[in-house]
Amino acid sequence: MYLSLNSIHRLDIVIKDFEVAYRSFIVHTIKTNFADAEMFREHLISQISKINNTSSSTKKFKQRVSKILEDYSVSYYTIELCNDSITNKKIPQDGQVPYVGTLIDYVYIFFEQYFKDSQLLKGFSKNDFFKFSHNFHKIRNDLSHPASSRILIDIVKDVVLFIEKLLLNINEDYFWYSSKQSIKKHIDTFLKTITGPNIRINNIDEITYNHKKLIQRDKELATLRELIFGKPGLEYYRKARSIVIYGYGGLGKTALVIEFINEIIKECIDTENSQNLDFLLYFTAKEEELTFSTNSQQFQISELNKQIDSFQTFTSHFFKCLGITSVHELSSLKGLLVIDNLETLKEDKEKILEFIKILPDSIQVIITSREEEIADNKIPLKGYDDISQGARFIKEYIDEYELDIEYSQDFEKIIKGCKGNTLILILSLLRLNEDINSFSDIVLELNSTSSASISTVANFMYKNTFDKAIKEIEKRHVNPKMLLSVIAYYNEPIDLYSLTKLSNNPDLSKVETICELLLQMLVLTKKNELYEINEFAAKFIIVKIIPNRLEAQALTNKISDFKFNKRKILRHLEEDRSNSKLNNIMRDWMPRNNIEKIAIAEAYNLFSIARSDNPRGVKANKRDYIREKFVEIESYSQHPYVKFQKARIFSRLLRHDVDRNYFDIITSSYEEAIFSIKFDYQYIAKTQSFAIVLWLYGLFLKTEFEDFEGAARNLEEAKSVCESLSINNENYIKIRADLATCYHHLYKKTRDKAYLTARDFLQR
Repeated sequence: MYLSLNSIHRLDIVIKDFEVAYRSFIVHTIKTNFADAEMFREHLISQISKINNTSSSTKKFKQRVSKILEDYSVSYYTIELCNDSITNKKIPQDGQVPYVGTLIDYVYIFFEQYFKDSQLLKGFSKNDFFKFSHNFHKIRNDLSHPASSRILIDIVKDVVLFIEKLLLNINEDYFWYSSKQSIKKHIDTFLKTITGPNIRINNIDEITYNHKKLIQRDKELATLRELIFGKPGLEYYRKARSIVIYGYGGLGKTALVIEFINEIIKECIDTENSQNLDFLLYFTAKEEELTFSTNSQQFQISELNKQIDSFQTFTSHFFKCLGITSVHELSSLKGLLVIDNLETLKEDKEKILEFIKILPDSIQVIITSREEEIADNKIPLKGYDDISQGARFIKEYIDEYELDIEYSQDFEKIIKGCKGNTLILILSLLRLNEDINSFSDIVLELNSTSSASISTVANFMYKNTFDKAIKEIEKRHVNPKMLLSVIAYYNEPIDLYSLTKLSNNPDLSKVETICELLLQMLVLTKKNELYEINEFAAKFIIVKIIPNRLEAQALTNKISDFKFNKRKILRHLEEDRSNSKLNNIMRDWMPRNNIEKIAIAEAYNLFSIARSDNPRGVKANKRDYIREKFVEIESYSQHPYVKFQKARIFSRLLRHDVDRNYFDIITSSYEEAIFSIKFDYQYIAKTQSFAIVLWLYGLFLKTEFEDFEGAARNLEEAKSVCESLSINNENYIKIRADLATCYHHLYKKTRDKAYLTARDFLQR
């Protein structure tokens, strides 16, 4: 929890009054042992010479010593002024005193010689003393920015305990500014101001996770706050009933929610519950956590006791906390319900989602999950895979927790190796801070697919996700092992056609459904019809699903052969483009990826087959061959050119073979091409090719169905496209002429003279 404003004001008095005694003891010790500035300088130099430069933490310490050494005379002068204050019992005239951070540096630098056996350390180990001192320093800095900093109660409790111990350790002479009795009295007054949340019903004490300040999540917190409480100043802003915060393991979903809860509690204390919340309840189904063992120097998964492990335990806890027996008793209550790690409840998850739907509007629900659950609003949580973003996170984390390491370019390799995963980044920082591993050790481990640590990390991030994914894939009668292995080993974004072929699946639509499922589970991402796997998901598949090296090698060879053949087709395509109309087609129809290029080329080549009486390479009936080829092409690409070419080819076949089915094929192909261009491939709508599609469809409607209204509508749009592109060629002239003919027939049909006027205008 965070301190209230009232508590912050009281704490400020305690910290500032005690700081004088703390500072006085340290500067007096230094002044006693260093008679002058020169002697002070010599000891600083001797300390630098003892520092081993190979450690990242000692490099930072050396920097701090060097900084003091640069201005040693000024530093010593402030020590003298401050020391005089002890005797004079007056604040130095110019107000110059060493900062708290510098005081801690002095103790660290001269620890062995002058502080190790001093009364300051009585009852403290070295590590505990510096941990408490750093927390004291942090609180001191936060209090200097009361409007912009939030102060954690847990840290404050440690700091107060630190002060109370030092009140016993440090001699009364150093408390010249404020007496021990006065500071103790202020501590008692401060502790009385620390109260729990003034929300009538809450189970905050049941949250077992340590609350730490969140780094680099201000945007997500602001979004969550806006969804729960609305936009400031907008009284009737629609607030969310349910929100899901989703992302794979280790991104900080739970930490984000706990931060938000603590912000709400602080606000309720400061503003006397201005949101009028009757309850705030938090339930977690989290079953494990990822840590790093200093003994084994490996990542390890530790089991946690779930607060809820089924729908029954959830509803039982929920009703018990509220003192009710059914949902019907909730209508008069306003509250916030948090359900953490919903995905671990597996079969019971759907029951909880259904339960949320029947809750009254006055109750808002926040869900966290590793899957994209059904909710009114969704907040996807992503990692810091962008180098600059990752660097900002690391720098802020180092500053916030005063780690004894400094940022360097080496961290970029760790950011890449972690794939921006928040938890792995933090564990890596802590390992460096404690000198457990070097940069090179961590980077090597993160880039490996066979290390035990990476197996553990992948298992933590995707275990429940893949259990469900495999079951869902099996339901669709697809081999999950082969499909997931192809995704993992493809090593670049993959299209549905390639995935279908390589995984030996005859049904592309099934594979597409599975890919959409994996998108929801955050195993895949999608861009321009290509699917890309999260790298840690790939490592999970490689480690857990296809660990056999012979199988892996066979699949790798199969993928390499497939890619080689695809590149060969594309090379032939580039050669064809230099000698045919295909180049102009590719320019206007602009395929978005290589699969669309192949689809366009294959559809284009079918026209010459349709035109020829004895096409080469076609052993079966020409019409059956064309039908089957279009089924194949459309199975892996829905590019509008394929539909357009299909309409043209079947229009040509219609001249020689009057088959009523052709009319439906041609009509639907033209309409699908036009619809796709207008809504999915809008950039094609600004080309002459789109005008030609509209023109040819208009001619088809006019000639085959005498649908002059439909024909005129398409021809008018074709004319408009040409005019917007300043096209005035032969095609434009023909479009105008055909449109004039349609107007003429519409006049004969309706006797509406407006059609005559429009016809005459076109014929000028």
